[in-house]
Parts: sequence; structure tokens; C-alpha cells
Amino acid sequence: MTVQVGMRVSDLEGIFLAQSSHLQTSPEHEIKRDVSYFNVECDTTLKRIPRDACHLGLRAQSHPDSPDLPSDDFTFSLILAAGSLNSVSIDIPYDCSVSPDELLMHAESSGFNINLLPPGHTTVVDEKVERYCEVLRTYGRMWLASPQSNIRVAPIDGYLEYLFGVAAGHIPASISTDEMMNTLFTDGMPEVVMEHVKVVIHDVIMEHFGTEDAFNEILEKVAKAIHLKQAQFRDSRARILEEELDLRTPLPNLIRMVSKSTGLSLSNAAGMLYELKHGVHTVLDKYLPPDEPAVEGQATPPVNTRQAKLANALGAAFAAAFGIDEMDQVWAGVESTLQVQERINLDHGTVQPGSVASRIAVAMDVEPKVAALATGEFLSMIRAVLEAGNHVSPPPPSAPKPVPSPASGLIAVG
Repeated sequence: MTVQVGMRVSDLEGIFLAQSSHLQTSPEHEIKRDVSYFNVECDTTLKRIPRDACHLGLRAQSHPDSPDLPSDDFTFSLILAAGSLNSVSIDIPYDCSVSPDELLMHAESSGFNINLLPPGHTTVVDEKVERYCEVLRTYGRMWLASPQSNIRVAPIDGYLEYLFGVAAGHIPASISTDEMMNTLFTDGMPEVVMEHVKVVIHDVIMEHFGTEDAFNEILEKVAKAIHLKQAQFRDSRARILEEELDLRTPLPNLIRMVSKSTGLSLSNAAGMLYELKHGVHTVLDKYLPPDEPAVEGQATPPVNTRQAKLANALGAAFAAAFGIDEMDQVWAGVESTLQVQERINLDHGTVQPGSVASRIAVAMDVEPKVAALATGEFLSMIRAVLEAGNHVSPPPPSAPKPVPSPASGLIAVG
């Protein structure tokens, strides 16, 4: 991000026109919104904003006839900026005579942040610095006293965040690493002036919160509230995942069993199973890639002959190891014993888990229904390998649903 400070509205108009002219000659050029314009003087009413602007900070200036009110150019420029950019700030110089109530009202009503700008070219704590400190006290007290405030007031908010970090045990190397904060507040401020300003901001904050102990108590309450919210959010996510597990995943009960046996959360158990499955497919496709289409341009054949040969070899080795001659019949017996074909009825509760599922449930410390359904889900993956190796036949296709005949349109009269 680029930061530009101290321009005028008429300068922004010139930048916009130059960018528009460039786009007419080079329409393919893309202008990125990565420039933040701060402390822009309203020498006229803002009409157009540079195309590269991601933030616009307008310098507050007083009305020539009523110094405690903002000028018309400033007010109308704020209105246009609010309708054109998502990020707008009111930049208030130390010698601004506009009433703080007026500027805070504008900021709160539109969600503009406020930047309290220090005097430039100061080397000691002089009258200008003291006047700036009084501005910090005024705006700081008003902002902190408004619990419903939805805006930030810099640099007070930045120092408040710094104090929270220190109270929580984190001492950063610098008060701020934000480019905007450094450009507007710290880079041009001598250390002696900065230390004086920090003391003033610290006093304003402690005046609002009370003692250091009271401030730390508030921090502890905030930390506990954040921790509670995070715990509630995690519990809510876990509850939603549990409720939608059967709808969103193909192996919901296997996920539940893995979660129970490993102590993983449901989301992590689902992720582990998915990554295992994805990893196996990735390795197989890397070393046993799909068949090339017979004719260039056609779709890849649905059967991967190399992977099918591997599946056939694995199935043959398994059958030979256990002396199985007819894998199809043996597998049908396994599925019958483990109630694979009864998964729908098991899920609906019309069929109770068998003795094998009950023993698995005791071993894995899960409900018998979960054990029975998880076993079926696991065996369905093994069946896919056996089908690919032509050791078992795929299940017959489900019968098509009957299509009701259209009504004849005749009305029977009795």
C-alpha cells in the first residue's frame, strides 16, 4: 500500500483525469486500488476520486462564517467519499476549530474513523504540542465515554491496543507496525515529543478505566468473554457438523468411529479419512495413470486397466492366502454376516445390529448401530477394489421408480 499525505482535492481531480486519459489510450491497463490519501485539504468540493484510491482521509476545516462548524466543501466532500469508498476518515489537525461534537457526529453517523493529526516540524514540547495534547484529551474522553461507538480514534485506539497487549503479557518491539500509523504519527515525531504524547494518552485511558489494577481486571473479563465465545463457537460448529454429518459425507459412521477411537474431533477425523483416500488415489494415478483414449480428443476410458490389474492381483493374493475358490460367494457371505445390505434398515432402526456389530461396538467403544453402519461403509470401499479386479460382481442396478400415468381428464359422474 502507498500512503500519500497532504494533497488537495483539486490535486485528486487532476490524478483522476490523468488516469482516465491513460485508460483511453491503454484500455488493457488495470489500475489497482492500493493508494491511501490522508489529510486531503478541501480547497473545493470533491467530485471525483482517483481510481487507485483505497482510502481517503479528508482534513477537517471550519466554515468561514462559523468556525465551530465544518465548511461546506468538507461536508459535501465527505458525502461523496462515503458513497464511493468503503474506507474514509476524518483527519483532524491539532489547530482545528470545528466543534468536536460536530465532527464526532459526522463520524459516528457514517462510520468514519478519526485521525488526530499532530503538528509537524516540532522538536520540543512547545505550545503546539500542548494544544495537540488537549485535543487528544478532549476526543479521548468523548470517545471512551461512548460505549456504543463504532469508530476508531487514532492514535488513542492504537495505544489502547498496545496497553491491552502489554497487560496480556505481550510486549511488542514497537507501539505500531501499521504503515498509516507510522506515517501520520510516529515517523515525524521526535522521541521527547512522542514520550510526552504517550503520557497524555495513557492518563486519558487510565482516567476512564481507573487504576492499573482496574484496567487489568477489565482485560481479564474481556479475555474470558473471548474464550467463552470461542468455546461456544466450537461447540456450535461441532453440533452442526454432527447434525449434518450423514447428509454431507459418504462415510459418516466410519468418521464417528475414527473420532471415538483416536480422540480427534469429527471435522479432523473426516479430514484424515478424506486425505487418506485422496492420497491413495493420487499415488495410484501418478504411477498407474489412466488409459489413453483410443481416438485423440475422446474422453478418457472409464476403466483404468493398470489399476484394475493391481486390484485383480491383490484379490487373487487374498483368495490364495485363505484358500478361497469362489470370492463372489465368500464375499456375499461376509456382507450377509456383517449386515451390509441392511444398512438402510439399520439406519432407520427397523433392523437391530447383529452379534458381530455388537462385539465391534464394545471393542471400539461406540454404539452398536454406529459399529454396524461403519463396518458397512468400510466394506463398501473394499468391495470397490474387488469389483475393479473382477473378483465380485457389481450389485444389480436399482429398479426404476414407477412413473405414474397422466390423468385422463375424465370426470366420473355417479
